[in-house]
Amino acid sequence: RALATFESAAMGVLPDAAFHRARLLRASGRPASALLALQIPVAGANRVDAQALQVRLLIETGKPGEARAVAEASLRSRPDDYVLLGALVAACAAEMDREGMLAAVDRMAGLDDEARARTRARSLAGIGDLDGALLALRSSGLDHMDTWILGGALLGQAGRRPEAVVWMQRAVDRFPRAANLRAAIGMTLSADGQD
Repeated sequence: RALATFESAAMGVLPDAAFHRARLLRASGRPASALLALQIPVAGANRVDAQALQVRLLIETGKPGEARAVAEASLRSRPDDYVLLGALVAACAAEMDREGMLAAVDRMAGLDDEARARTRARSLAGIGDLDGALLALRSSGLDHMDTWILGGALLGQAGRRPEAVVWMQRAVDRFPRAANLRAAIGMTLSADGQD
């Protein structure tokens, strides 16, 4: 009872205590307990990061439908919030709703076209659509090194190392002075057993 009284008092003084407690519980591998910590009504409970955390915790506890409902409800008051849109992307991916996921990515107005393509590619790869991910990257114009690095990484993670090496070599040809590309191709080659 003393602990409950202390926590109640702390919540009044530190409105972010429930949020930080939930983050710690999640980090310690206890998403269900973290979700309960977020359910405590506190000032600041409408914080975007707390709402996004709640969505991710619902996904981690096997409740993607509830997660999506929370994300969509949160977005009603902040329709262009990047963090909440990212949470909606995660919820749609957990439901394997490809179209909903891509629609949420497209709503991320703060992204330039190529950054949006990278976000689409990560999301598509996350639900197992590597070819769709690569198509998204190719259709972006491939003007940024980050896009090339992501494509090589996605191919490598999918076990398509020879294609990853060719992809990264094309990137180095396009950006010959980029040290981070050379490092990425080196990692791709070393993962493939080549020196």
